[in-house]
Amino acid sequence: MEHISSSTGGESFTSSNRKNLPKTFTNIQESVDGMSYLSYIPPDALKRAVHEVDVKPAPKEKFKLLYPRKYLWNP
Repeated sequence: MEHISSSTGGESFTSSNRKNLPKTFTNIQESVDGMSYLSYIPPDALKRAVHEVDVKPAPKEKFKLLYPRKYLWNP
């Protein structure tokens, strides 16, 4: 699950028992609350292709960005 979530820009949450579930749900809610939406149209928008993207935070920011590194542009 870690590999799949990492490669698709997601995050994996595991809980070994019911006692940890409230903390897991709190972490998920915090992730959702902090989400933003970005869009990008490649220069050759008529061509179907797999594109790689690299999004970086501002130089002094200390947070981790989760997003898919590759995507299929299919006009």
